[in-house]
Amino acid sequence: MSEENIRDEKAAARNMLAWALTERLDTPTSDGEVDLEGYEIKEVLGRGAMGVVYKAEHVELGRVVALKVFSPQKEGNELFVERLKREGRLMAQLEHPNVLGIYNAGLMEDETPYLVLEYVEGGDLQKRLRKERRLGKKEAIRIAVRVCNALSAVHSLGIVHRDIKPANVLLGEDGSVKVSDFGISKEMQEAVSHGGLTLTGTTVGTVDYMSPEQSNGGDVDVRSDIYSVGVLLYEMISGVTPRGAFESLEKYGAPKDLDRLVMRCLQRDRRKRPASAQNLALHLRRIYRQMKKRSSRSAVPYLWGGLGAVAAVAVMVMFAARGVRKGDDVSAGNQPSEGATEAMPLVRKNSWVSLTDMVDIERDAELGKWWRSGEDLICHQHPGARLFFHADTGTKYEVETEFTRVSGDGAMVLFLPTSVGTLAFTLDGHGEHWTGLEMLNGKLIPQMRSGQRRKLRIQNGSLYKVKAVVGVDTVSILINDEGIGQWEIQGKVASVSPQWGGGSPGKIGVGADRSQALFGNVRVFRH
Repeated sequence: MSEENIRDEKAAARNMLAWALTERLDTPTSDGEVDLEGYEIKEVLGRGAMGVVYKAEHVELGRVVALKVFSPQKEGNELFVERLKREGRLMAQLEHPNVLGIYNAGLMEDETPYLVLEYVEGGDLQKRLRKERRLGKKEAIRIAVRVCNALSAVHSLGIVHRDIKPANVLLGEDGSVKVSDFGISKEMQEAVSHGGLTLTGTTVGTVDYMSPEQSNGGDVDVRSDIYSVGVLLYEMISGVTPRGAFESLEKYGAPKDLDRLVMRCLQRDRRKRPASAQNLALHLRRIYRQMKKRSSRSAVPYLWGGLGAVAAVAVMVMFAARGVRKGDDVSAGNQPSEGATEAMPLVRKNSWVSLTDMVDIERDAELGKWWRSGEDLICHQHPGARLFFHADTGTKYEVETEFTRVSGDGAMVLFLPTSVGTLAFTLDGHGEHWTGLEMLNGKLIPQMRSGQRRKLRIQNGSLYKVKAVVGVDTVSILINDEGIGQWEIQGKVASVSPQWGGGSPGKIGVGADRSQALFGNVRVFRH
């Protein structure tokens, strides 16, 4: 099957999810062997109140998957079905590297609904804690940040997980972290529980991770999930599940600021907890950086979580190796550069500044659906999707980012304001994998001489580091620390193709054409 067909299959699967989960849910799951055409069942991975999960293999593709066959549901549970419809449609919109991927969905011959999910080779946090009891503090933060990344993306769709616990945090052998059983599954679990139905091997005990308001049957919002992440953090660091009166994490070697943050998460009054998963992740990253400064050890996995998309396992390998970088604040300046608006702050000179930290999606996303997850900017597939940073960088600067194209085959672009106007550095463009700087004197890459262009085919799921050094007379580009070209710009006319809306004068930007992609922390050094 071609890559294009596989992409089409994934797109169709996402659209099928809402349909599969809004059909009849009152038919029993077969007690016998599951028989689903096109899949070979390998083994039972687990049983729970929601159903049975099998390890299976797609016969044609040879892909190992997790097949979830749902449990019987109580007839007439209209509220459950309506909730399932709403959340099923919402989840069908979402792809994110820290959310367990969905490949397919449908109904079996007896009309029992099923999902074909990404299979994570490894285990879950529950199994790891049983084996190791406690994790290193940096490793605990790394896992918690990626859980927050997943929650941030799903919270943006109006879904509260309500069942964050170690068994629902999957840990891949490649270092990936994926959250499973989002709101859909929780609603199903509640419906099964309230309907008095049971399954052999059902595991109970998630009350330890529930917020006080959830345990008391009250209304819950995103801060309920924040409480649950606090329990995870406490348990990962101490080896103890916090109940009643519990000790400070400083006893277990945690720095005071980490202890304070976890205790904030565990406040009974939700108004005293961090306001969002994104906010919690930012605090954790700051603490992580401070811990790195205090330690000479460098063997701990770096934090650089991601957003975005149902990605191949290869993407996770790259995510696990990424490093977080500290972004300086942006201060107001005196003289905006030519082409920049008065409202744009002038980036401080001679220090690296995170442009991602400044992003306001509503203001800065010019075309396409974008969101921010921690230090990642994620865009959905859309022709000419682009975002421009609201900051004046001048015309002598360095800018760098790391990106991954998750799906699609369109160009990836970095927009660069220069002394002669805005240019677009394009990778894998024009349907022929052309890479180069355009448009100088109105020329697109295919029209340039051979020394000013090259062919570079982006591999979906791979991580690429791009750095541009912009001077008054030249622009130099490096990919993965390898120089690929230098362009003379003095005396020439710069412009941006109408495909990209002509650019945004004076602003650095990023773009992806007809591709789902994520851009890591975009940062700039102004000279």
